[in-house]
Amino acid sequence: MRLIAILMFISLLTSCNFNNKPFETELIECFNSKILKKTSDSSFNVFKEAIKFENLLIENGIIRNNSKEEYLRLFNKVENNEVFIDQDIKKSISSFYFTLSPFTIDLFYACPKEILRKEENKANKKLLSLVLLYDNIQDTGVGNLGEVKNLIMSIDKVDFRNTVYRCPVTIILLMNLYNSCCGEKLENLKILD
Repeated sequence: MRLIAILMFISLLTSCNFNNKPFETELIECFNSKILKKTSDSSFNVFKEAIKFENLLIENGIIRNNSKEEYLRLFNKVENNEVFIDQDIKKSISSFYFTLSPFTIDLFYACPKEILRKEENKANKKLLSLVLLYDNIQDTGVGNLGEVKNLIMSIDKVDFRNTVYRCPVTIILLMNLYNSCCGEKLENLKILD
């Protein structure tokens, strides 16, 4: 009888765990719902657009792949004004910038905090760490490459392969490339709604 009770308890715990979605899935759902409210294109997907931008960088030899190390290498080049981009790529960067930048508040601030407020996520150290790093970037501006590097360094290599973690970094990269080759200075630019 005691064994049956223990097995039932374990079964109950296991079934409860399966009903909880991983916070990454919740982030994707949140991003998509908020972004669809801001665009008339129901097929728009911020993750796919970020990957298209990333592929543009890879195809043109600006980064070799989408690894954490390549992102850090490119941020170092941006920081040292060592990024040289031809006119065609500048046009693409501008296009991606105006496509993706309106969604930064949801990617960096609204969705992560909304999900962190849920009871089952309050103890999630990974999500809390990301929210704190996003807050630092919000407070200091996306042009603060030291904070951006802290964000990249805090994401482990395995997680960095996941677009949920990489997409916000990709958009920050886009904003900094836009700054260095096409647009305004971002040192004090805050992520605003």
